[in-house]
Amino acid sequence: MMKNTISSHYWSKGVDKLKGYEPGEQPLTEGWIKLNTNESAYPPSQRVLQAIRNAVDEKLRLYPDPNGTALKATSANHFE
Repeated sequence: MMKNTISSHYWSKGVDKLKGYEPGEQPLTEGWIKLNTNESAYPPSQRVLQAIRNAVDEKLRLYPDPNGTALKATSANHFE
């Protein structure tokens, strides 16, 4: 297979040496649950779901402040 290389001062030479993601083996028979490292076979507890509901409001659909204004102000007040 021919390797793609990009010649540009914006591209790190090390990137061409990286390997692409190769998915792991998938079960071929039924009755198995294959999980990645960040997955669980169990649903979240009702307490977790309620905590998420309590923490989320209509602002969830919006991008956060890119300048982190509230965080900066809180940090500045804390470390004065």
